[in-house]
This record gives sequence, C-alpha cells and structure tokens, in this order.
Amino acid sequence: FRVFNTPNGLSFGSIFKNPNPLKAGELLDQCDAKSLSKGAISVSKKHANFLVNHLPGEASFQDALSLIKTLQQKAYHYAKTKLELEVQII
Repeated sequence: FRVFNTPNGLSFGSIFKNPNPLKAGELLDQCDAKSLSKGAISVSKKHANFLVNHLPGEASFQDALSLIKTLQQKAYHYAKTKLELEVQII
C-alpha cells in the first residue's frame, strides 16, 4: 500500500511516464520544476509530475502544452532523459 503525495483540485493527473529507473516527478523536482507556470497552469507544489489548473475556464490548452514542452526540455538538459507523455493529447 502506497500513499502518493498528489495534488488536490483540478489537475491533469500524471503527465509523464516514469523513465526507468527514474521517477518522472523526482527528476522534475531535481530540475526545480515546481516553480514553473504558464498562464493559469502550474507544476504542482506537491508532486512535480502533475500540472494544476488554478483558474478553471481561464487556462488554455496552449499554455499546458507549452509548460509540458518546457518540462521535457528541462529534464533532457538536466539528466539527458527524454520524458514520454503518459497523458494522451487528441
């Protein structure tokens, strides 16, 4: 039984798959990702692999995509690890 420190409220859920043997949230935490935001979307302060929508109806899809790409770039520059999306963008 594991308890995860996931955010409350409106979140996108887990954004990236865990790149074995690493955990995506821990890697992003090491990259100081918890300070990042774009518009009404930010990286959760509780778990860096979650994006939080702070203003329902105000957040844009483009802001979310931009933040996701920024997170992927930070992880690659920090650990040469390519983060693969767990969420499906349709």
